[in-house]
Amino acid sequence: MRLRDNLLFLKTEYDYIIIDTNPSLEFTLVNVLLFSDYVMFPMTAEKWSIESLDLLEFYMKKLRIKLPIFIFITRFKKNNTHKQLLKYAQSKKGFLGFIHER
Repeated sequence: MRLRDNLLFLKTEYDYIIIDTNPSLEFTLVNVLLFSDYVMFPMTAEKWSIESLDLLEFYMKKLRIKLPIFIFITRFKKNNTHKQLLKYAQSKKGFLGFIHER
């Protein structure tokens, strides 16, 4: 109840509210998803990122939470591994782009 009340108050004051959760499927994530308009999913070029995205999609479907998921790749390099991740991410609905590694 407190989360909902606080978010309702914040929505009157701000255009965007960003809530960064830890990458685990637990009660906190469920609560945040229930009060979200969409999900921003940053990915790195690691197998775990792809597995995490698939797991999040499965979890949301199981809980009947229908939110758009927007994906972007961080620390992107032009090597083969990153290009493969880019190809995978581009195949997903909601792909936004990538941010190059400095």
